[in-house]
Amino acid sequence: MALAAAGVAVCAATPAATFVWPDTALARTEALALLQTLNADLLSHDSATLTLERWCGAHGMASTATAARSAR
Repeated sequence: MALAAAGVAVCAATPAATFVWPDTALARTEALALLQTLNADLLSHDSATLTLERWCGAHGMASTATAARSAR
């Protein structure tokens, strides 16, 4: 679950839009389901980076869903 939260933080680095989850039981259940889906995607693919890019793009979490890569 911590990996999923880190992935969301990476996607949120360049937010396409600001969205606030309402503080309701239904919204918390939906958020949990969303994080569990992301976690399952991360665990079922070889590349976490590509999975996060694809997931962030599909959920509109970044204007350009690509990971920032450091120059070495």
